[in-house]
Amino acid sequence: MQITTIGLDIAKNVFQVHGIDTAEKVVVRKQLRRGQVMKFFAALPPCLVGMEACATAHYWARELTQIINALRAHLAELVVAAQGHEGLKDLLAIIAEEKDARLPIDARASLIVLAAQLRALHTMIGSIERRLIVQHRANEASKRLQTIHGIGIIGASAIAATVTDPTHWRRTPLHVNPPGPRVIRDERLRFAKQPCQLL
Repeated sequence: MQITTIGLDIAKNVFQVHGIDTAEKVVVRKQLRRGQVMKFFAALPPCLVGMEACATAHYWARELTQIINALRAHLAELVVAAQGHEGLKDLLAIIAEEKDARLPIDARASLIVLAAQLRALHTMIGSIERRLIVQHRANEASKRLQTIHGIGIIGASAIAATVTDPTHWRRTPLHVNPPGPRVIRDERLRFAKQPCQLL
């Protein structure tokens, strides 16, 4: 019962996990609260994880933005306002420099915590992105899916991880029909090995 692939449906508070083994047999299907997600994945051996790409999938980016905005707001009140990536680097340098008298000692202590959270998030996001890119490049289905208009690395990886055998779906509803290559359903191929074809 070794999980090799997990599809993770991300939401604000409840996550749906769908895991399969090498025989593509479902071995786990459960809901996790936000606080249980890290513990669940920490207990697993390495495996391919695909996530949906939707508005709620950007939790980490929102968290990052909140921390950056909090740092900028606090420092604008106390020291200096800064914009952009270079401005953020300047603010982090002010926080790190203990001899900088512009920042009160108690404020610095609080802002050090925010700066540490920011570094931790950057590290986590970078690690996830690097692993996702490696997995994407090693997966032919994911690379092929990325050629479809509107599907990037995250979407392609999520689809490849969760739809390992498209013949399980006899009907494939299409909700959008963007310009460029698109997947179409041909009813004559209903029982064929590959029910959808890429145009």
